[in-house]
Amino acid sequence: FSLSMFSNLKSLHLDQCPPSTIQDFFSLKSHLHTLIVINSGVTDMDKLFVPFQDKAVRNLKPMVIPGISVPIPQKYVWTSLVKLRLSNCGIVMMDQALHFFPNLEYLDLSHNFISRIIHLHDCVSLQYLNLSHNRIKTLANMDRVLGSITNFCISYNEISSLLGMDKMLSLEQFDVQFNQISDYSDIRSVCRLPCLESIWLHGNPFTQMEEYRLRVYDEFILDGSIMG
Repeated sequence: FSLSMFSNLKSLHLDQCPPSTIQDFFSLKSHLHTLIVINSGVTDMDKLFVPFQDKAVRNLKPMVIPGISVPIPQKYVWTSLVKLRLSNCGIVMMDQALHFFPNLEYLDLSHNFISRIIHLHDCVSLQYLNLSHNRIKTLANMDRVLGSITNFCISYNEISSLLGMDKMLSLEQFDVQFNQISDYSDIRSVCRLPCLESIWLHGNPFTQMEEYRLRVYDEFILDGSIMG
């Protein structure tokens, strides 16, 4: 079907309706502000958002690599998109499409099959990221993938270590519930992040420790003052 009659469409919500069924979907890139797609098949994000790929798109790197800069083809940029939710869409990989959302502030890719956090470093306006209910096992190199996000939900994954989160200096809200973190000392560097206000840890193996909440609270104290 076609949306050509809605020449200034700002918000689009699709439920059990794959966006690939929209004939002129790519034409929305200049004015669409919010896109919510749930319970719909989006197996390849790049084919949906960047349908006319060339070599420049394929060369985009999964994370920041020192000394290497790859220009972004501006003809593919979704200039107005601020909020994007693709939940329960069968997505298995974060791909090159994510380089074309420079003004994106809110990204929800929950309830998919994602195993690696990549291709987010050009989402320079991103503040909120929800990757809950996926298959992610590591948070290594987050400083080379994520910018200055403030709210990060990574609950219900397979994470066993918080290595890599200690450099997320702008983080305010961090939800890492129901993962596989068994070493209590693993959270110390996260609790010392300067802007952290809230952290959710329930459902990790280390929370079976006696009085674990008090121990976590102690990590927010340095020289008698509360941190974060």
